[in-house]
Amino acid sequence: MNNDINIIAPLQQNEVLPIEIDQQQESVLIKQKKKCHGNRKLHHFKRKWLARGKTKEEIEELITLRNNNNNNNNDNNQISSKNHKNKKQSNKRKRSQQNNQQQNTTIRSISQLSISQQQPLPKKIKPNNRQNNMTTQAAAATTTTNNQSITSKYLHMPKKLLLHSLRHQLNHRIKKRKEKSFILSRIRLLDQQFCISMDQYLYQSYYADGFHYKIWPDDIIKMIQTTTMTTITDNYEHIENYVKDHLNQLQYKFDQSTTQLINQALSCPKSMELSLIESQLKKFVRLHHLDLSRKINFQINTFQDHIREKELFQLLLLYPLTNEQQQTLQRLSFLRQQQFATFEEMTKLEVRILCRILPKSINELDRLIPANHLSSTNTNLPNNNSVYELIKNQQKMIREYKRQLLAKNFEEYESTIEEIEFQFQKELFQLESELSYNIDDNEQINTNTNHLVNVINNYLHCQTTRQMRALRYNETIFRYKLLHPSHPRSSKSNYKNTISIYPEAIIELFEQIFTKKELDLLSTLGPSYIRLNQSSVQKQKVVQKKVKHQHTTMIHKLATDLNRRHGLPTKSAIIKQFGSQSEVIFNQQFSTSSSLTYHNMYRTRHELNTILSIKRKLKRLPIIIRQSDKTGIMHIGYKSDYDKKVLLYQEKTIAYKELIYNPLIDTFFKVIRVLNDLLRDKEIKVWQYKKMVPDQNKIQLAYLYFIPKPHKEGTPLRPIVSSINAPTTGISKLLDRLIRPLFDQHVEQTTIIDGVHLIRRLQLYVKLGLLKTTTHICTCDITDLYTMLPQEESINILKRFLEHFGYTHVQGMTINAIESLARIVLMENVFYYEQKYYCQIKGGAMGSAFTLTLANIFMWHWEQTLVEHQRNSTELYGRYIDDIFFTSNDSMNHINQLLKEANDRHTNIKLTSVIQNPNSFLDVNINNVGHDLITSVYHKQSS
Repeated sequence: MNNDINIIAPLQQNEVLPIEIDQQQESVLIKQKKKCHGNRKLHHFKRKWLARGKTKEEIEELITLRNNNNNNNNDNNQISSKNHKNKKQSNKRKRSQQNNQQQNTTIRSISQLSISQQQPLPKKIKPNNRQNNMTTQAAAATTTTNNQSITSKYLHMPKKLLLHSLRHQLNHRIKKRKEKSFILSRIRLLDQQFCISMDQYLYQSYYADGFHYKIWPDDIIKMIQTTTMTTITDNYEHIENYVKDHLNQLQYKFDQSTTQLINQALSCPKSMELSLIESQLKKFVRLHHLDLSRKINFQINTFQDHIREKELFQLLLLYPLTNEQQQTLQRLSFLRQQQFATFEEMTKLEVRILCRILPKSINELDRLIPANHLSSTNTNLPNNNSVYELIKNQQKMIREYKRQLLAKNFEEYESTIEEIEFQFQKELFQLESELSYNIDDNEQINTNTNHLVNVINNYLHCQTTRQMRALRYNETIFRYKLLHPSHPRSSKSNYKNTISIYPEAIIELFEQIFTKKELDLLSTLGPSYIRLNQSSVQKQKVVQKKVKHQHTTMIHKLATDLNRRHGLPTKSAIIKQFGSQSEVIFNQQFSTSSSLTYHNMYRTRHELNTILSIKRKLKRLPIIIRQSDKTGIMHIGYKSDYDKKVLLYQEKTIAYKELIYNPLIDTFFKVIRVLNDLLRDKEIKVWQYKKMVPDQNKIQLAYLYFIPKPHKEGTPLRPIVSSINAPTTGISKLLDRLIRPLFDQHVEQTTIIDGVHLIRRLQLYVKLGLLKTTTHICTCDITDLYTMLPQEESINILKRFLEHFGYTHVQGMTINAIESLARIVLMENVFYYEQKYYCQIKGGAMGSAFTLTLANIFMWHWEQTLVEHQRNSTELYGRYIDDIFFTSNDSMNHINQLLKEANDRHTNIKLTSVIQNPNSFLDVNINNVGHDLITSVYHKQSS
C-alpha cells in the first residue's frame, strides 16, 4: 500500500469517478461469468495427482507445499513490484536540485493536478507460475519417490490415447474406472522398474569392465565432475567407490519399485487376470523403450571397443616404430574416417529412400509440373484423354529423372569409397612391406615382425568396428527423426504433392474415386508386400474355434503316434495334462493376439478397413483392379475399357470357341478314360497315375481373366486361365516336372535365366574380344506366344525333341503316353468367362504349368536357323521365353533382312524388334561405350 496523500481534483459535469467505472465493469463481468463450484485449480491439481497414483495423504502434503510456495512467491512478487516501481521512477530524467525545489514551491493548477492524478501506475510483474509448478513438482518428486527417474515420454500422451493403445496390446476393453486406474498406475511402475533395470545393466557392465581393465568411460568421469564439482578424476579408487554407491542406489530404487508393484497388485480388479496382463504390459514397456535399450547397448559396446583399442595402442608403443611409420598409421586412421564419413552420407540417402522422404534438392524437380495438375483437370473436356496422357508422360519423365539423379549420387558415393579403400590398402601394403623388408634368418625378429603386423591389423580393424557401430547407431537415430519429426504438420506438407520415385498404382481414370490412403495401400500391394497376422482382425469366437480345431487335431495325432511307438494309452493322464497346458498357451498366443504388438494390430485393422472401403467402391462403380504383368503393381481402369480390349484380343487371335453347355463332367471322364487306358497298357507307372488322376469331388471349372501390360503402348491385356482344380491340372504338373529338366539340360547354351546370367554372358563376350564400337544390341519380343502356339504342330515338335536327344522313356513314361497326355492338356482347356463357357482351340493356357515348357520346346525348334547364324558369326544369342537378345556387327540392312526372314518363318510367330544403343533386356540396361559394356538396373516405364 502507498501511504502518500493524493489530492483529487473536483469533477466536471459529465465526468465519472474511475472507481465507479471499475465497479460497473466488474458487475458486468460478474453477470457474464459462469458459476464456479469451488476452486477449479485445486480440483484440477487433485485429479492430476490422483491419476498419477498418489494417495489422499500424499496429495494433501503436495497442496500444503504448493500453498507455501505460492505465498512465498506472492511476497517476492510484491517486493519485486515495489523495486520495479522505484527503479522506474529513478530512471526518469532528473533536473537540477534547484529546479526541483522550485517545482515543490510552485502552486500547481487544477488541470495539472488532475493530469498527475490520472497517470497510469506501473504494471505489476506477472508471477512466474511455470517456475512455481516446477518447484512443486520437484518437491513432490523428492517427497514421494525419493528422486526417481523422469517419467517416460510415451506416458505423457493423452490418457485416451494411452488407454486406446493399451486396449490393443492387452486385447481388453478397460471400461471400468478401477481397471483404468489400475492399468495406468501399473504401467508407470513397470516403466520405472524397467528404466532402473536398464541403468543397472549399464553400470554393472561399466563396473565389471572398469574393475578388470582399470579404466573408466568418459560418461562416468563427466558425471563425477558435475556431481562432486571436482576435477580430480584420475583417482581409480574414487571412481570405483562412486560407481559402487551408484549401483547401491539403483538397487535400492529397484527393490523399492518391486515392493510398490507387489503392493499395487493387491488392488487388481477381479475382471482382470494379473498373470496375463503383466507379460503384455512388460512387452508394451519394452516396445516403447527400444531406443533406450539400443542406446545402452551402444554405450557398452563403445566402451569395450575403447578398451580394446587402447590395449592395442599400448602394444604398438612397445615396438620401435619410426616417425614415418607412425605417420602412416595416422594416415590410415584418417583415410578410414573419410571413408566412413562418405559411407554415412550414402547410408542417410538410403534411409531417406526407404522412409520415402527424399532430399529437397530432388523434390525441387516437381516445379517442372504442378503435382496437383491432374486433380485440377476438368474431366468434362472432350480431349481429357490426351490431357491425361500428356500429364502422365510428364510425371514419368520427372520420376525417371529423379531415379537417374539418385543413381548418379550412389555411383559417386561408391566410387569415392572405392578410391579411399584402394588408397588405404595401398598404404597398408607398403607399411607391411616396409616392416617385412628387414626380415632375416633370425627367428626372434621374424616372430616380432609378424606379431607387429598382426597388432597393426587388429588395431585398424578395431577402429573400423567402432566406427561401423557408431554409423549404424546414428542411422537408427536419423531414421527415427525422419519418421517422427519435431514439426509433423510442416514436414508432411513439404512432401504432400511431390512426384514419387517409388512404384505406384497405375490409374487410368478421369475422376478421383479413391482417397489418398486407399491409393497408398494399392501402391504397396505388390510382390514385396507382406500381410500381417490376420487373426488380430477376426472375431475372437472365430479365432478360438480355429485354435480349438487345430489343437484337437494336433493332440489326436500326437496321442496316436505315442500309442503306436511306445504303447502309451491315448487317454492317459500325461496326455490330458499336456493337452490342457498347450491349449492355454495356444489361447494366449492367438486368441489374445499376443503375438502382435499393438502397432501391428492397429496397422492390420486399419488396412482391413481400407480394403473393405475399396471393395465397396468396386461393387458400386464399373471399375476393375488387376495386378499388372511383370511389374506386379496394381492397375486401375474402367470395366468398359477392359471389355473393348478383350473383344479386340478375341478377334485378333481367334483362339477361343464358345460352348453352349458346361463341359466340366465331359472333360473329367475323358481324362479318366485316357489315364485308365495308359495304365492298362503299362505306358505309365502307378505312382504317375495317382499323381494325375483328378478327384471328382474337388474338380472345378477353370475361369479366364485378363491382366494389363502397362509397360507396352496402349496397355494391352494378357489372358490368364486359373485352373487350380481343373481335371487336367495334375497331368500338366507332372508333364512339366518330367520334361522341363530335360529342356534346361540340353538347351542351356541358348537360354537366358535372368539379368545376372545375361551380364555374365556379356562379360565373357567382352573378355573374348568380340565387342566392337560398331556392335549392335538387338532385342525382340514375340507377340502372344502362348496363345498363338499351333497345338498339333507343338505336340509333334515335342515328340521330335525327345527323339532328337535319344529318349524313349522319361522316368518310365513312354513317348506315346507323353504325346497323348500333352494332347488332352491342350485340347481339353475349357473355362468360363463372363458367365459363358469357352474352349481354347489355339495355343495353350497361360497359367498352366506345362504350357511354358511346351512353348520353350516349340521356340527351340523355331530358332535353330537363327542360332546357327549367330554361332557362325561368333555373336551372342539368348532367349528368355518370348524375349530374344542377340548382338551383331553386320550392317543394319543385313540385320533387318535377318529379322524379316525370322518373321516369315512361321505364320503364328511375329517379332517386334528394337535395335538401339543403349538397349534394355529384362531388368538390365546395356550401353556400348567404345570397347566396353556398361550395365545398370532398368526400370520399366510403368514402375
